[in-house]
Formats: sequence, C-alpha cells, structure tokens
Amino acid sequence: MYDGYHFSGDTSKAVYNPFSVINALSDQSLRNYWIASGSSALLSGLLRRSDLKSDNLEGAMVLGDTLRSSDVSLTNKTLFLYQTGYLTIKDYDEDDDFYTLGFPNKEVRAAFYQIVLPYTVDKESEEVDNCILRIKRA
Repeated sequence: MYDGYHFSGDTSKAVYNPFSVINALSDQSLRNYWIASGSSALLSGLLRRSDLKSDNLEGAMVLGDTLRSSDVSLTNKTLFLYQTGYLTIKDYDEDDDFYTLGFPNKEVRAAFYQIVLPYTVDKESEEVDNCILRIKRA
C-alpha cells in the first residue's frame, strides 16, 4: 500500500512513504493519504498546462543521464512525475543505461487517477466521483 519507492537501479531495496505510514499508524487505518500530501496541487498545475497521457506512464523508459540530471522544469513530464513521487524506478538496464519507471504502489496510482480522471473526461471532480460511486454500487 505504501512501499515501492526506489531511488537507484537496485530495486531490491524499497522505501516506504513516511507520510502515509505515520498517518496510517496514527489513524490505525489503511487509507489513501498521498492525495493529502500536497503533491496533488503540483499535478493539477501540470495537467492544466499540458496533455498528459496516463497510459504512457507505467513502464515509461528514461535515459540514465536524463533521470540523473534532476531537471525540475516541466519540459519532461515523466521526469517531473518521478521527482514528485508519482513514479518510481521499477528496473534499470545497466548495459544501455536506461530506467523503467512506474507507479510505486496502489495508493499513489489511485491518487493519480483521482486527480487525472476529471481532466481526461473534461468533467468536474465531484461529477466524476459520483459516477465512480454509482459504478461501484452497481
């Protein structure tokens, strides 16, 4: 739920999201805390300024030099999502020096789609939420 962050090519060592772990322990409940971490405002700003295709994110490949450059501008949306924690390193190809990225865990994937879906369908978030709830109940 909260683990899966990798910051090097060695994906055997994962890091938990401390914000979510602390909140889960405090509340004694497993919930999606990521959306309240403040990074959702960054993603909303990115979505307003660009056409972000969410289907290209899971398994996105990034050159090693690009990932290590730490360019925080919005010129590379995939790199921006990595730096804000929406994506993490899933694999590293040492021979060709590229990283494969993806969502770190279920919590972040859910938060991402909760923010992205209203932009994708061009509807208000409450309208999308109501539709999702009706589908779940059905």
